[in-house]
Amino acid sequence: MAIMNEITPQQWFTEQLYTGGKAFVWSAKQIPEDRRDTQPPAPEELGEWSAKRHIHHMWNYEHNVAIPAMRLWLPEALAPEKYKEHLTAYVSEEANENNYSYETILDLFTKGRDKQINMLAQFNGTDWETTQTTVWGDKTLHWVVSKTFQHTMEHSNTLMRLVLFWDKNI
Repeated sequence: MAIMNEITPQQWFTEQLYTGGKAFVWSAKQIPEDRRDTQPPAPEELGEWSAKRHIHHMWNYEHNVAIPAMRLWLPEALAPEKYKEHLTAYVSEEANENNYSYETILDLFTKGRDKQINMLAQFNGTDWETTQTTVWGDKTLHWVVSKTFQHTMEHSNTLMRLVLFWDKNI
């Protein structure tokens, strides 16, 4: 039996974005409170970002890059100037994680992830391979949602490395 037998992109991404979002939040909650806003002890192995920086980046990316990009395939697609406004907001927001609590950022991430999952139901079969001009160039919806899937896995992995290997590097 094939793993991906008879599954549509909409079904697969719905499951993956849901499960991946839950894994990301769970990973973030495993970080001890006293380490959430602290740079890792071995940046060359664990990266330079605190856990709070990772979760803020994920929320900001999904709110200002991923969701607006997905909207390009919907009837109420953002006008090009509104899409560019989101990209500008992403850049300006990247340094503002101290404006939010850890739990607030995780809540904002979860709401944004839920929004993306709900958007998936609005796409039809041909949308997945139709190209739109995005921040990454001309890409398909399949590529754009795959990028969100990859990005979630990347940051979940990093958070789990902070959980498991922080003490090894003290």
